Amino acid sequence: MKKISFLLIAAMLLCSKSLLYAKEEVKETSGRQFYVEVGGPAGLFSANYQARLNTKGERLGWGFRLGVGFTLIEIYGLDYGSGYGDLSYDENSTVYSFPVGVNYLFGKANSPHTFEVGAGATFFTKKAVYGVNRDGYKQGDEGNIIGAFTFLYRRVPIKGGFTWAAGLTPIIGTSGDMDLSPAINIGYSF
Repeated sequence: MKKISFLLIAAMLLCSKSLLYAKEEVKETSGRQFYVEVGGPAGLFSANYQARLNTKGERLGWGFRLGVGFTLIEIYGLDYGSGYGDLSYDENSTVYSFPVGVNYLFGKANSPHTFEVGAGATFFTKKAVYGVNRDGYKQGDEGNIIGAFTFLYRRVPIKGGFTWAAGLTPIIGTSGDMDLSPAINIGYSF
Protein backbone atom coordinates (compact mmCIF):
# COMPACT_ATOMS: atom_id res chain seq x y z
CA MET A 1 0.00 0.00 0.00
CA LYS A 2 2.88 2.31 0.80
CA LYS A 3 4.38 1.63 -2.64
CA ILE A 4 1.09 2.46 -4.41
CA SER A 5 0.63 5.64 -2.35
CA PHE A 6 4.22 6.64 -3.04
CA LEU A 7 3.77 5.99 -6.79
CA LEU A 8 0.51 7.97 -6.89
CA ILE A 9 2.06 10.91 -5.05
CA ALA A 10 5.12 10.81 -7.31
CA ALA A 11 2.90 10.67 -10.43
CA MET A 12 0.80 13.61 -9.18
CA LEU A 13 3.91 15.66 -8.44
CA LEU A 14 5.35 14.93 -11.89
CA CYS A 15 2.06 15.82 -13.58
CA SER A 16 1.62 19.01 -11.58
CA LYS A 17 5.22 20.02 -12.25
CA SER A 18 4.81 19.42 -15.99
CA LEU A 19 1.55 21.40 -15.94
CA LEU A 20 3.29 24.29 -14.21
CA TYR A 21 6.03 24.42 -16.85
CA ALA A 22 3.85 23.68 -19.85
CA LYS A 23 3.86 26.48 -22.40
CA GLU A 24 0.57 28.05 -23.21
CA GLU A 25 -0.23 27.68 -26.88
CA VAL A 26 -0.69 31.14 -28.39
CA LYS A 27 -3.06 31.41 -31.32
CA GLU A 28 -1.59 33.81 -33.87
CA THR A 29 -3.63 36.16 -36.02
CA SER A 30 -4.21 35.28 -39.65
CA GLY A 31 -2.01 38.17 -40.77
CA ARG A 32 -4.86 40.35 -42.04
CA GLN A 33 -4.89 44.04 -41.21
CA PHE A 34 -6.97 47.09 -41.93
CA TYR A 35 -5.20 50.39 -41.41
CA VAL A 36 -5.25 54.08 -42.32
CA GLU A 37 -2.05 55.72 -43.46
CA VAL A 38 -0.78 59.28 -43.64
CA GLY A 39 1.90 59.70 -46.29
CA GLY A 40 3.31 56.67 -48.03
CA PRO A 41 2.67 55.52 -51.58
CA ALA A 42 -0.94 56.80 -51.76
CA GLY A 43 0.03 60.41 -51.17
CA LEU A 44 -1.68 62.34 -48.42
CA PHE A 45 -4.09 59.78 -46.87
CA SER A 46 -5.29 56.22 -47.55
CA ALA A 47 -7.30 53.32 -46.12
CA ASN A 48 -5.68 49.92 -46.75
CA TYR A 49 -6.25 46.19 -46.43
CA GLN A 50 -3.20 43.95 -46.01
CA ALA A 51 -3.05 40.15 -45.85
CA ARG A 52 -0.43 37.39 -45.86
CA LEU A 53 -0.20 35.06 -48.86
CA ASN A 54 0.77 31.94 -46.87
CA THR A 55 -1.75 29.15 -46.49
CA LYS A 56 -0.89 28.42 -42.85
CA GLY A 57 -2.47 31.64 -41.59
CA GLU A 58 0.79 33.00 -40.17
CA ARG A 59 1.30 36.71 -39.60
CA LEU A 60 4.84 36.84 -41.09
CA GLY A 61 6.07 36.25 -44.63
CA TRP A 62 4.83 37.35 -48.04
CA GLY A 63 1.72 39.48 -48.32
CA PHE A 64 -0.09 42.11 -50.35
CA ARG A 65 -1.75 45.46 -49.82
CA LEU A 66 -4.71 47.15 -51.52
CA GLY A 67 -5.83 50.67 -50.75
CA VAL A 68 -7.80 53.73 -51.70
CA GLY A 69 -6.73 57.26 -50.85
CA PHE A 70 -6.27 60.80 -52.03
CA THR A 71 -3.60 63.43 -52.38
CA LEU A 72 -3.24 67.03 -53.49
CA ILE A 73 -1.21 67.77 -56.60
CA GLU A 74 -0.12 71.02 -58.17
CA ILE A 75 -1.47 71.58 -61.67
CA TYR A 76 0.91 73.45 -63.95
CA GLY A 77 0.12 75.08 -67.26
CA LEU A 78 1.70 77.34 -69.85
CA ASP A 79 1.56 81.07 -69.14
CA TYR A 80 1.29 82.93 -72.43
CA GLY A 81 0.89 86.32 -70.70
CA SER A 82 4.64 86.90 -70.88
CA GLY A 83 4.73 85.93 -74.55
CA TYR A 84 7.26 83.13 -73.96
CA GLY A 85 4.98 80.27 -72.92
CA ASP A 86 6.57 79.84 -69.47
CA LEU A 87 5.49 77.02 -67.16
CA SER A 88 3.48 78.48 -64.30
CA TYR A 89 1.61 77.20 -61.25
CA ASP A 90 -2.16 77.04 -61.73
CA GLU A 91 -3.89 75.36 -58.76
CA ASN A 92 -4.04 72.48 -56.29
CA SER A 93 -6.27 69.60 -57.26
CA THR A 94 -7.51 66.58 -55.30
CA VAL A 95 -6.62 63.28 -56.93
CA TYR A 96 -7.80 59.85 -55.82
CA SER A 97 -5.13 57.17 -55.50
CA PHE A 98 -5.13 53.39 -55.47
CA PRO A 99 -1.95 51.84 -53.99
CA VAL A 100 -1.26 48.15 -54.62
CA GLY A 101 1.84 46.18 -53.71
CA VAL A 102 3.53 43.11 -52.34
CA ASN A 103 5.53 43.02 -49.12
CA TYR A 104 7.41 40.74 -46.78
CA LEU A 105 7.17 40.89 -42.97
CA PHE A 106 10.34 39.89 -41.12
CA GLY A 107 10.32 39.06 -37.42
CA LYS A 108 10.20 36.37 -34.76
CA ALA A 109 7.10 34.23 -34.40
CA ASN A 110 6.71 35.07 -30.70
CA SER A 111 7.36 38.83 -30.98
CA PRO A 112 5.03 41.66 -32.03
CA HIS A 113 7.96 43.59 -33.57
CA THR A 114 8.24 43.21 -37.35
CA PHE A 115 9.93 44.94 -40.27
CA GLU A 116 8.12 45.36 -43.58
CA VAL A 117 9.85 45.62 -46.96
CA GLY A 118 7.64 46.06 -50.00
CA ALA A 119 7.26 47.32 -53.56
CA GLY A 120 4.29 48.38 -55.60
CA ALA A 121 2.57 51.00 -57.70
CA THR A 122 -0.01 53.69 -57.13
CA PHE A 123 -2.63 54.53 -59.73
CA PHE A 124 -4.03 58.09 -59.81
CA THR A 125 -7.32 59.34 -61.30
CA LYS A 126 -5.72 62.40 -62.98
CA LYS A 127 -2.59 62.74 -65.02
CA ALA A 128 0.02 64.94 -63.40
CA VAL A 129 3.76 65.31 -62.97
CA TYR A 130 4.85 63.44 -59.83
CA GLY A 131 8.38 64.06 -58.61
CA VAL A 132 10.83 66.92 -58.63
CA ASN A 133 14.17 67.34 -60.33
CA ARG A 134 17.37 68.27 -58.52
CA ASP A 135 16.65 72.02 -58.87
CA GLY A 136 13.28 71.68 -57.14
CA TYR A 137 11.19 72.28 -60.25
CA LYS A 138 8.47 69.96 -61.46
CA GLN A 139 9.49 68.29 -64.69
CA GLY A 140 8.82 65.20 -66.72
CA ASP A 141 5.92 63.62 -68.47
CA GLU A 142 2.46 63.53 -67.02
CA GLY A 143 1.30 60.13 -65.86
CA ASN A 144 -1.22 58.20 -63.82
CA ILE A 145 1.20 55.71 -62.22
CA ILE A 146 4.13 56.00 -59.81
CA GLY A 147 6.32 53.30 -58.27
CA ALA A 148 6.89 52.97 -54.54
CA PHE A 149 8.91 50.96 -52.03
CA THR A 150 8.11 50.58 -48.33
CA PHE A 151 10.50 50.23 -45.40
CA LEU A 152 8.44 50.21 -42.19
CA TYR A 153 8.76 49.15 -38.60
CA ARG A 154 5.39 47.50 -37.91
CA ARG A 155 4.07 46.43 -34.51
CA VAL A 156 1.67 43.53 -35.02
CA PRO A 157 0.31 41.90 -31.83
CA ILE A 158 0.56 38.12 -31.86
CA LYS A 159 -3.09 37.62 -30.91
CA GLY A 160 -4.39 40.53 -33.02
CA GLY A 161 -5.58 43.96 -32.02
CA PHE A 162 -4.26 47.51 -32.38
CA THR A 163 -1.32 47.78 -34.79
CA TRP A 164 0.82 50.64 -35.99
CA ALA A 165 3.75 51.29 -38.32
CA ALA A 166 6.20 54.06 -39.19
CA GLY A 167 8.93 54.38 -41.78
CA LEU A 168 9.97 55.69 -45.16
CA THR A 169 8.53 55.19 -48.61
CA PRO A 170 10.85 55.94 -51.56
CA ILE A 171 8.65 57.02 -54.48
CA ILE A 172 9.69 56.94 -58.13
CA GLY A 173 7.77 59.74 -59.83
CA THR A 174 6.77 60.16 -63.45
CA SER A 175 9.88 62.28 -63.96
CA GLY A 176 12.02 59.25 -63.02
CA ASP A 177 13.41 60.91 -59.91
CA MET A 178 13.16 59.30 -56.47
CA ASP A 179 11.71 61.14 -53.50
CA LEU A 180 11.34 59.99 -49.86
CA SER A 181 7.92 60.15 -48.25
CA PRO A 182 7.39 59.41 -44.56
CA ALA A 183 4.59 56.98 -43.73
CA ILE A 184 2.68 56.50 -40.47
CA ASN A 185 -0.27 54.18 -40.08
CA ILE A 186 -2.57 52.80 -37.41
CA GLY A 187 -5.03 49.97 -37.67
CA TYR A 188 -6.33 46.64 -36.47
CA SER A 189 -4.91 43.15 -37.01
CA PHE A 190 -7.25 40.15 -37.04
